Amino acid sequence: MKILGIDTSTENCSIALVENCKVLIHKSVIGKSVHAEMITELLYEVKKSGINFDELDGIAVTNGPGSYTGLRIGLSFAKGMAIVINKPILPVPTFSSLYHRVKDEVDEYTILFIRSYSNYVFYVKAGDENNLFDKKPDVDSVESLVEKFQEVKRFIGNYPFNLDNKEVLVRYPDSVDTAILGCLYFDKLKALYSFELEPYYFSEFKAVKWK
Repeated sequence: MKILGIDTSTENCSIALVENCKVLIHKSVIGKSVHAEMITELLYEVKKSGINFDELDGIAVTNGPGSYTGLRIGLSFAKGMAIVINKPILPVPTFSSLYHRVKDEVDEYTILFIRSYSNYVFYVKAGDENNLFDKKPDVDSVESLVEKFQEVKRFIGNYPFNLDNKEVLVRYPDSVDTAILGCLYFDKLKALYSFELEPYYFSEFKAVKWK
C-alpha cells in the first residue's frame, strides 16, 4: 500500500511517501506563510524520485486543528490530486499525527498543543493516536492550562512558550506520521472522505472553549 502524506497544519510544510508504513521519501520546509509557495515544489521533489502517482492507494492529509490558511491549502491541494488520480483522501486529525511523532516522549502527564493565536492553544492530554481520532481538542490559554493541570510537567507542541517549572518541547506534526496513520487506519479514514470535506478548524479565527 502506497500513501502520500501532506501536512500544512503548522509552520511545517511537508510531503512524504510511505509504502506499507515504511518511509520512502520525505520533504519538508519550516517557515511562516510558506505553504502556498512550497507545497507544489515539495511535490515536484517527490515526483523526481520516479513515483507514479497513479500507483497511490490514497492521499493522507492533516486536517485540523491548526493554521486556518495552512489547512485550507493542504486540503485543497489534496483534493485536486485526488480528482486527477481518482484516489481517496484520508483526513488525519492533527493531534493524532503529532502524537505519533512524539509518542516516545509522552506519558500520562503530558499535554499536546497546537498554538491558536497569542497565548491560546488547542490542546489534548496525551493518549494513543486511535483514541485521538474521535477526541475534540479544547482551547484555552497556556496560563490556564498550567493552573488547571498542575500535575503536568511536559508540554509538547509547535511554539516555545516559557512556562515556569514546566518543560516545553517544540515539535511539529509531519507528513511522515500523517502518511503512516493513513496506512494503518486506511479503511477508517477512507470512510470519512467526501468531496465536501472541510478542515476541522474547531474555532473561527479566535479561540472559543468547547462546552
